[in-house]
Amino acid sequence: MEYLFLEDDAVVISDECGVVRKMLWKDLVEVVVQTTSAGPFADDVFFVLGSADGRKMSISSEMKGSDALLARLQGLAGFDNEKFIEATMCTEDRLFVCWRAPQV
Repeated sequence: MEYLFLEDDAVVISDECGVVRKMLWKDLVEVVVQTTSAGPFADDVFFVLGSADGRKMSISSEMKGSDALLARLQGLAGFDNEKFIEATMCTEDRLFVCWRAPQV
């Protein structure tokens, strides 16, 4: 089982074996919602966080703490809530870009 933690500076996922994955908020450049056709009896909506160096972190919307993650993501300037709602109603294998960092 994986555990999701939100820190002031990062999103952290750890498992029961002690393996930790971490993405710093300052490195976040993209939020994509990935849907699958596996639902409704399996996880079928995932947040995919993309970093500036190309790393991806996939987080199930069913994971404990994902509500707090969504609230934090919705606080990003320009987060597309309509696209997020569209994604949550999708029953196909698709990707929905909900946020991208502004180009510098």
